[in-house]
Amino acid sequence: MNKWNLTIGESYLWQDKQVKIQRFLDQNLVLVDEYNQMTVIAIAEFIRDQPAPILDEVVLNPEPLLEAIATPLAIKKAHALQEHLEVAINGHDSKKVSQVFQEYYDPAITTLTQRMKTKAAEMGMQLSALWKLKKRYEQSGLVGLLDGRTMLVQRGARLGNNQPLYLSIKAVLESASEESKLSRKILRNRIEKRLIEDYASSAKLPSISTLNRLILAIERELGLQGTARQRQKRQLEPKGVFGQFRATRPGQTVLIDSTVLDMFCVDPKTMEWTRVILIVAFDIYSRSIVSWRFIPESAKALDAALMLFDILHPKPASKDWPDIALWRYFGVPDEIWVVSRNGEPETESPVKDQVIAGIPFGKPQTIVIDHDRVYISKTLQHVCMMLGISIQRARIRRPTDKSMVENVFRHISRDFAGNLPGYKGSDVPSRGINVEEKAFYFVEEVDAMFAEWVATYWQNHTSRTLTLPGAPSIHMTPNEMYAEGIAKAGLLPIPNLSYFDCLETEYRQVDKQGILVDYLYYDSADLNLFRNKKSRITSGAYVGKYPVKVDPRDRSQIYFFDEYTEEWLLIPWRGASIFPKPFSEISLAFVKKKVADRLSTTKPDDGDYARALKAMYARWEDNRFTDGRERRAYGRSETLIQQAAKDRVKTKAQTKPAKQPPAPLEEWIEDDVAMPPATKIRVERFSQSRSPYERFQEEETKTSTDPEGDDEI
Repeated sequence: MNKWNLTIGESYLWQDKQVKIQRFLDQNLVLVDEYNQMTVIAIAEFIRDQPAPILDEVVLNPEPLLEAIATPLAIKKAHALQEHLEVAINGHDSKKVSQVFQEYYDPAITTLTQRMKTKAAEMGMQLSALWKLKKRYEQSGLVGLLDGRTMLVQRGARLGNNQPLYLSIKAVLESASEESKLSRKILRNRIEKRLIEDYASSAKLPSISTLNRLILAIERELGLQGTARQRQKRQLEPKGVFGQFRATRPGQTVLIDSTVLDMFCVDPKTMEWTRVILIVAFDIYSRSIVSWRFIPESAKALDAALMLFDILHPKPASKDWPDIALWRYFGVPDEIWVVSRNGEPETESPVKDQVIAGIPFGKPQTIVIDHDRVYISKTLQHVCMMLGISIQRARIRRPTDKSMVENVFRHISRDFAGNLPGYKGSDVPSRGINVEEKAFYFVEEVDAMFAEWVATYWQNHTSRTLTLPGAPSIHMTPNEMYAEGIAKAGLLPIPNLSYFDCLETEYRQVDKQGILVDYLYYDSADLNLFRNKKSRITSGAYVGKYPVKVDPRDRSQIYFFDEYTEEWLLIPWRGASIFPKPFSEISLAFVKKKVADRLSTTKPDDGDYARALKAMYARWEDNRFTDGRERRAYGRSETLIQQAAKDRVKTKAQTKPAKQPPAPLEEWIEDDVAMPPATKIRVERFSQSRSPYERFQEEETKTSTDPEGDDEI
């Protein structure tokens, strides 16, 4: 019977249409034409019609992939309608093996109209609607039975890439992909304008509801649906398969990134809430948080450089921490000795009278940073070059290049910040009511709690993505992975990095008034050997100038490198006799503006700045602020000053004290006292007083004539 060698999947030209054998059904064939319409015919009758085999199949109207244009629920409903229509048309479902005719649907005793009426009553729908479904099924097959309201690509949106309306909508959506989320009305106006400009002769805009459906469908097609943040994130994702870098030892690659902490902290000076920036260094091999820093409001290049110091050295543990948070890594001693520059070991441990926290440390081989100005500074590049650390920059607007550290920020927000009062959520829509009023932790307290959280929870939690190489079924903790890497590859030698290496270097001349840095003079008797002379160690663009280190968090002093003794000299500010307290560049910016407004016709000197600082801090300490900017500046400045002092102690910054401090300057009246014009103030108060350098020169003359003066100095 099957002498034609009929096989499933073969195509034939039968009755002027292209058909394909779908399957055999007893002595019958189930044929599917190019419109996805099924036909059941006896094998003998099919052969009698002499169908012509088609070797090169040409699909006239191919059926689109249903999963690409409709939801699974819509496809399921379309298949159910197809079964009902098959029963109404043929008396049975042609897809089923059994051809038992159902009651009231036997073609031998009923007509098509009777079967359609019976099926409409059974389905609870109008007879006319069922006839329309039958017509759509005969024209388009299963696609015609899909519910257009649930289709991913609406029936009216399948316009083809050459249709004017489709091209206009696509062009408008692509041009607005990087803008804020626009309303449908604005998009409709832009589409209408674009359609008229490009296709004036064939411009035809559908109704508002249809156009909205078209916009939604094409947005999904282009991946531009959702909020602006979701849209931008989707566009920045790699087009191909996501890859992952595999590190082979601890410290091979360290990711460094910063984010705004998702909680409010309290400023210890003003008792007002403030934002905090969190900088994190993350080791890829062990998934360990190896270093971090909490910075009020904004980060500086110095903070990123000091992060490298924190990565190189162990962290101290608190006495009330559990044993699981203490150091216990195989192959690494509990006490770490650092060799100083003179080749002799230090007599004190880096963490004196304390045990080491269970947080990894060591020299990184490569750090991955983004293009933030904090990380592309010359200070960080100089420190990395000195330590032999390679710098690799992530691509612009490609957060997936540092996806691991981005995931760490999500865990910190959820598991650490989310459990503390003052948690403000990841964005404004997630924020509660008056969250800032619930904040009562200082920045230092948050830092201490975060250190305990890292040592207790993060370094000891089992990660499903952290497995032992060669044994993927064994899941490990970051501490276990770090210990495994140290036992396998060893610990790289830790170079000596000082506090001064992390500071930004300025090159200045030493004149008779001292060293001028940012309109402030710094002077001491230690500079006598270098006044009006050229340096012997500088070259290039800075030839003849002396290297000076400046900490922007504490502008009350600078550090000068003595070429003869190779020591760092602490050079105090000339106005320290009037205002002996440390101050940051934030306070200095306020004072400069204040003095510039008051002394508009004269050039201010160190005495003016010192008196202005004293008056301003007197108001600040009495909680008398002119506005909120001053209040926040006071808190940020004091926090930065405290961090600078802690870093000097932690890094053991050894400086040679000044031989002679700057001469005292005149006192200044407070801001609250009524003052005459600025020019008169300078004439009455400053013209009769000697400058610090004149007093210093007088002391030098007296010392040179008096042989006992050397002992006094």
